[in-house]
Amino acid sequence: MKGQEKEKAIDEQFYFSDGYFNRSQIDSLTTQLILVHEKKPSRILEIGPGNGFVSDFLKKGGFEVVTFDINEKLNPTVVGDLTKLNQYFTKNQFDLILCAEVLEHLPFDEFEGIIKQISQISQKWVILTLPNRHKNILDLSLSFRIRNQRTKNLNFQLRSPSRGVKWEGHFWEINYSKATTIKEIERIISKYLYIDKSYLEPRNRYHHFFELRTKENEQ
Repeated sequence: MKGQEKEKAIDEQFYFSDGYFNRSQIDSLTTQLILVHEKKPSRILEIGPGNGFVSDFLKKGGFEVVTFDINEKLNPTVVGDLTKLNQYFTKNQFDLILCAEVLEHLPFDEFEGIIKQISQISQKWVILTLPNRHKNILDLSLSFRIRNQRTKNLNFQLRSPSRGVKWEGHFWEINYSKATTIKEIERIISKYLYIDKSYLEPRNRYHHFFELRTKENEQ
């Protein structure tokens, strides 16, 4: 497969390039860590570990993490084909699956099949992120704090799709075409998983987060 073969050849140092030191990128990784920590999973599968920032931190925090990637240069726990996940893992093997900025590196016609397999090998939760190509028309953020309570953040965005525009390394992005609108992405995901939350990361508007629950094992 063209997409995975390209990923297989990427050198590890790519994931330590200048872009990965960008504040918005670090903010997105931090959000992933916070979301995983909130779920308190016993076993985690991270699909696409990249530079290992998230998996290394979680392991040092006492979490059991298995990583999966087609690129053996990234030293994943399991090297394999993402379109054949169920050949490497068993049903309900993990409490939580993290798949951040990965699926857009494969043709969109593989998306539903991978989501279906992810829903089968996760027992409880899935945290998924995808790039969302859009134009910001209005973007307002308000932070406030009530005495003795945590800081609250309110965000309001008015945006429009940027059709036909994507990063050259991606096959597709949310809003890249009519086939990949946020409505269509959520429709596909909802066939296999409950969508608890779907939103743009406030500090990285390019990354769309999905907090998901399995249907077979409802909380």
